[in-house]
Amino acid sequence: MNIKESVLEGKYLLSDSLAANVLLAYVLEKNKEYLITHSEENIDDKNYNKFVSLIRRHQSGEPISYITGIKEFFGLEFIVNKNVLIPRPETEHIVEKIIELANRDFKNKNISIIDIGTGSGNIAVSLGVHIENSVITAVDISTEALKVADMNIKKHRLEDKIKIFQSDLLSDVDDKFDVIVANLPYIGTKENNYIAYEVENFEPHVALFGGNNGLELYEKLFAQIQKKKCFKRYFLGEIGFSQKENLEKLIKKYFPEKKYRVFQDLAGFDRYFIVNY
Repeated sequence: MNIKESVLEGKYLLSDSLAANVLLAYVLEKNKEYLITHSEENIDDKNYNKFVSLIRRHQSGEPISYITGIKEFFGLEFIVNKNVLIPRPETEHIVEKIIELANRDFKNKNISIIDIGTGSGNIAVSLGVHIENSVITAVDISTEALKVADMNIKKHRLEDKIKIFQSDLLSDVDDKFDVIVANLPYIGTKENNYIAYEVENFEPHVALFGGNNGLELYEKLFAQIQKKKCFKRYFLGEIGFSQKENLEKLIKKYFPEKKYRVFQDLAGFDRYFIVNY
C-alpha cells in the first residue's frame, strides 16, 4: 500500500484527514509535505501496521499529541506526555497579551515573570523566546510535569532565562514579579463541569479540575497573592467560559482597589482576566 492509499484509509477510519496525515507522518518520521510529494511511495508492512495501531489508539479517544509526544503552541514545538495538559490554542492569547505589555511597559529594562502551574512549560518558554529581556520563574505542584517543562526549556535552550521549581501555587515563592500568569485547572467537579470524553479520560486530572466550582485554586492563589504582595504590575489568568461572574466576585474580594478586566477569546467567550496593580 502506498502513502496516498494509507492516508485515505486513515481518513475513512477516523473521519479526519488531518489526523491521518499527522499519524502517518509520525510513523514515517517525515513531515506532512512529504506525504504529498511522495504520495505514490509504498509503505512497508511494519510501518503500515504501526500506522493502523496508532489509528486504533486515537479511535479509543487517546489524543494525537500524546501518541506523537509533540504539540505545537505559539509557533513552537513542545514535548508533551500524559503528565501534562495538552497546550490549547486559546491560551496563546495570554502569551500575546503579555508580550504586548512587555513591549509597551518594559522596553528598556528586564521584566520578571512567574508562570504558576506551568505544566509543559508552554507559556514560560513562549515568553522566554519572544521577550528578550524576560527573567522567568516557572512553578508546578507536579514533579512529573516539571520534568516535561525542563525538557522543553532545554529543547529551546532557555536554561539561563527560565528557572523551575516545585511549589503549591505560591507557597514556596517569596520574590516579587512584574507579571504573574496562571492557567490553573478551572473545570469544576460539580459546577462548570464541561469536559470532553477524551480530555477527562486521558489528560491529568490534577491539571483539569479546580474544585467544586472550578475556581477554588484561583481563590487559593488570590489569597496567597494578597498575603505575600508579590505582584508589581499585572496578573493574568485563563478561566472557563461560564465563570466570569464568580471570578469577578473573587477579584473584588481579594483585590478591591485594583483595576481588572475580563476579555473574550476568538469564539466570543469570556476566557481571560487581567488585574492591574
